[in-house]
Amino acid sequence: MSMSRQTRKREAREKVARETVKVRHSSPENGLMSDVGFISAAQLRINAYHEAGHAVAMTRIGHGCEVTSVDPQEVKRLTGHAMPGFTKPVAKPLEVRVYLCTTLAGVMSEAMYATNGMINPKEDDFTHVEEILDRAGMQGQERKKSRENAETRTHQLLTEYEADIKAVAEALIERKTLSGADVRALIQGEA
Repeated sequence: MSMSRQTRKREAREKVARETVKVRHSSPENGLMSDVGFISAAQLRINAYHEAGHAVAMTRIGHGCEVTSVDPQEVKRLTGHAMPGFTKPVAKPLEVRVYLCTTLAGVMSEAMYATNGMINPKEDDFTHVEEILDRAGMQGQERKKSRENAETRTHQLLTEYEADIKAVAEALIERKTLSGADVRALIQGEA
């Protein structure tokens, strides 16, 4: 075996060892291990702000949330799918305008507080918004106006409740999963 090949093999073993150390020491500083690999601390922060946006909007203008999580194993248990995060709303009907705001709150919170305004155009929340508008039978100008109003209202909510979003996001980074009661306590300043 040539020296360069031996060197590459040694470097590969060392890299695996470093990654294993990362997995054993999952923390807010190091990141989190998931079924799909290692989630960096930066990505965990983005996911936490995304889910915090949903949770705070659901709690402030909806009926609340049952649970919010950025723990990939818990998300898979709750949904049956591998996703970066999940917030489960309390199962009660919502007006279309409220449903649109709680749906947009995740991606907009992420953009406002975690990614310097960058938005992933392939984000599932946008697909969900279109599904909500379809189910409501909205088309043309009515559809466009509803989407625009929801974006404006969501931005206002996220600005008004910035401190709540930051508190919930930081708790998610630390604890990975919060109950609806945990979210309410954070919003009320009790946690």
